[in-house]
Amino acid sequence: MIKKLRLKFVLIIICIVTVLLAAAFGALMYFTSRSLSSGADAMLDAVIHGRGLHQREFGERRAFGVITVDEDGEAKVTGGNLLHTMDEETVTGFADEIIETGSLEGHISKYNLRYKCAEDNGILTIALLDTTQEQIARSAVLNNCLFIGLAALAAFVVVGILLSRWVVKPVEIAWQQNKAFVSDASHELKTPLTVILSNSEMLSERINPSDEKSVRWCSSIHAEALRMKALTEEMLELAKMDEAVDKKMIASDVDLEYLLTDVVLTFEAHAFEEGKEIRFDTSTKVTVWGDAELLRRICVILIDNAIKYSSEGGVIDVKLTENGSARIDVSNSGEEIPPDEAERIFSRFYRTDRARTYNGGHGLGLAILSNIVYMHNGKVWVKSKNGINTFSVLLPIK
Repeated sequence: MIKKLRLKFVLIIICIVTVLLAAAFGALMYFTSRSLSSGADAMLDAVIHGRGLHQREFGERRAFGVITVDEDGEAKVTGGNLLHTMDEETVTGFADEIIETGSLEGHISKYNLRYKCAEDNGILTIALLDTTQEQIARSAVLNNCLFIGLAALAAFVVVGILLSRWVVKPVEIAWQQNKAFVSDASHELKTPLTVILSNSEMLSERINPSDEKSVRWCSSIHAEALRMKALTEEMLELAKMDEAVDKKMIASDVDLEYLLTDVVLTFEAHAFEEGKEIRFDTSTKVTVWGDAELLRRICVILIDNAIKYSSEGGVIDVKLTENGSARIDVSNSGEEIPPDEAERIFSRFYRTDRARTYNGGHGLGLAILSNIVYMHNGKVWVKSKNGINTFSVLLPIK
């Protein structure tokens, strides 16, 4: 849990920083491009209106040119230095290409040229400007943004990791104290509960069977003590799970089909006594990597939960499939689980409204299930449709 909180904190920081950097660098790229385009427009205007026709106006490395097209359609190069790098036929050929587009300004992408046109007394003047420097400037800004952005993101990740330890520390302390309390309380309760159970059994043997009220009271004490004992055992198990999450799991190859079959056989008699039926469907041998005892606990919780909450005379369908991952589906008929409770049902001590009356559950079984699945890097969820509740567990295959 603590690791997940830290990870979420770091991911939130990364998302916020990424959005801010993207916005800042996006704005920088936009204004840089706009500035370069405005500068190029000013140069083209100067050329087309007869100003700045000398090389010194544009710098030694800036190529530009002027083409005039007379009324007869004859194009001539009348200014600029494009002829230093291109032949006259190529340069005058730009005029035909530009006239065909019908646009007064635009780009000749193949030669990295930008153009602007003006017509006066039947004479068409075309100003050309090399945009290679603009592209180099844009690329330089983009590369700098990427470098600075990645460096800043890496720095914030490190800061986020360090901050997460400090921010989550109070939660971690509270969590550890809570685990210690649950574990200690469960251990402390076991002894008096054992005494109560023993005394109630001895008392029931000494009570006159004809005294129905005393027999009923004694049976109630015994039943509630058994319930409390089961609850403390589940609390202890959950506390152990919390500790195991932070430790390396003792794993091996586990034949999930064999394990699930064994659990189904164990519960068949219990289901029969409850007037219910278990149907098991599998034709695939599935091997997963994990703790055999914990994986068995997953199967036990799923099937036990289905028997408890299935409708009277209902059928529990158990299905094992493999498609890149091992999947266990346990379905039972009964009152549907509302969508808003589908996530909360895996929380500790949570039971749906239909299960508020005591039916043998304490609201810890599915929480234990969720912890075990998390330890195995799997997923667990529940879906309800047409009066059928299906709990599904997805486990990675080795």
